[in-house]
Amino acid sequence: MFSLVFLLLIVFNAEAFVTIVAFTSFWAILAISRYKLRGVTNNYPEAVNAERTMPLVSVVMPIKGFNPEKLNFWRAQTSTSYQNVEFVFVTESKNDPATEHIEDFLREFYANRSPSDSRHIECKQVISGLSWHNAQKIHNMIAGTQASNLDSRYTLFLDDDLGTNPNTIEILVRAIEEGMANPDDEDEKPKNWISTGYIVEVPPPETKSTLMSHFLSLYRIINLSSFANKYCPFAWGGCFMIRTADLRANRHGILDIWRDGGYSDDMAVSNIAHQTGKRIVADPRVLFRGDLRVVEPVKKTFNFVQRQFVTLDTYFTRADWLQNRLQVTLAALALPVILIPTLSVITQLASIGPWAVWSLYQYVSDRTPPSPYLALDALMLTLILIAAYLAIVVNKWTLTVLVDVVAGQQGKERGEPFMFKKWGFVAGAIIYMVAAPTFAVSTVAKRTVDWYGVLYSKQGGRIVRCARHPDDMRRLGELADDEELHPFAQHAEDARTEPRAEMAGRTYVVEPETRKNRGWLSRDREASLAAAVKDNSELGGQKTCVLMLNPTTDGVRARVTEVRSLNGV
Repeated sequence: MFSLVFLLLIVFNAEAFVTIVAFTSFWAILAISRYKLRGVTNNYPEAVNAERTMPLVSVVMPIKGFNPEKLNFWRAQTSTSYQNVEFVFVTESKNDPATEHIEDFLREFYANRSPSDSRHIECKQVISGLSWHNAQKIHNMIAGTQASNLDSRYTLFLDDDLGTNPNTIEILVRAIEEGMANPDDEDEKPKNWISTGYIVEVPPPETKSTLMSHFLSLYRIINLSSFANKYCPFAWGGCFMIRTADLRANRHGILDIWRDGGYSDDMAVSNIAHQTGKRIVADPRVLFRGDLRVVEPVKKTFNFVQRQFVTLDTYFTRADWLQNRLQVTLAALALPVILIPTLSVITQLASIGPWAVWSLYQYVSDRTPPSPYLALDALMLTLILIAAYLAIVVNKWTLTVLVDVVAGQQGKERGEPFMFKKWGFVAGAIIYMVAAPTFAVSTVAKRTVDWYGVLYSKQGGRIVRCARHPDDMRRLGELADDEELHPFAQHAEDARTEPRAEMAGRTYVVEPETRKNRGWLSRDREASLAAAVKDNSELGGQKTCVLMLNPTTDGVRARVTEVRSLNGV
């Protein structure tokens, strides 16, 4: 009898049944994956070997723009307990607002450094120049690696707006060296290729924009499920460590992928790891808290999330393409599986509202039994509400656990409070379920993406053109009279096709999305890429300004140097 009733529920309320299963399954998996984080601390069970000299780690931080809060992050990052480290601050131009503040910060750092500080710390400031053949962030990462110390064993690519803990670098190093018989033997290949961390973003209590803050927080929580296990499928571009020797030797073509049209640094290394059978390890102690204190407008928020989805349309091999297309398909189909049935059930219940009221009135007035169909709908509505409530509870519990984990790394018992509104979570979830499939589809259809004022055009899974507005070029001091730049074509008779226009003797594809942007400038990709590799077959030797602060001398010692090629030649 129970089986028959259950079958009827499935047949007559299929949408509601799918909704319940999808809701409960997803949040149950998330809850289980986060449960094991309870009690995680920042201390290693074994004692640190004081006799071992820790290998040199180069921390490369690509930086764009400045806000006063970044100073606190830089202070936290340079307060590491790791004994052998160099920090490489990389900006794209000397006129970037961050450049001057970096120089001031480094002066402050060495001026306030205690004489008893036994750490070996070197700081560098690098001006990478503008990129015309790959993402500016990747261009900065490569320039920073070029300027790093030749004795560096590990390179940590780190966002400059992350509040690291004193033990963060050592945890990442130990994660890579796990299982090695002799970590100091450079010929021994580690079983773990990359160590990475991730961020959980929560709105602090004073946040005003509840809807968008919950939307972004939910986006991070969903992505965090990829880092649920120790060996995870992806590296996070905000914090991942790799052997410097692998970069210098261009193993697995990692530099080729980054340099030649690379857009997503973390997706590139993740795809290489999958194809070569290498492991990416995510230690749960490398977790960062981000406070959504300044929530951008809806348009900028959506632009940020869409840029993340664009990474799924970047690839260099057939295997990359298949893997990324699978993720796009899942994002485009999985969420509607939850959203559409939910809206269907809500619509159905709304349509029977008058009938339900009348049936209840009849039942109360003359004891007429209510309709069995109403009973089924009421049961499904109850189950959906229970599933939705459990989703809210699990999400808040998950955020609380993650925030406490971050606080435990800082020696605190509990994390700082954060804002969590039930209606904000529900509304943010609905917006995400509508927006994510839209972003997934537009990722494949749209050929351009605007990232920090740079208009990137993609084709065949890679960046084929970078364009900047003349005003930005002049602001950065990069627009010279003799610079060979070409305007994007502004007109196309048929926006549905890709007409070609002759400009300065070259053929350019006119893209419909760029016609609404006025005055974008682009450099010929082949020429710019050739300029980047003319002195070295792997990376190139462009001139880079390096500002080095030496603790043994006063002030800043500035010089222009030929950047070392990564193969040591």
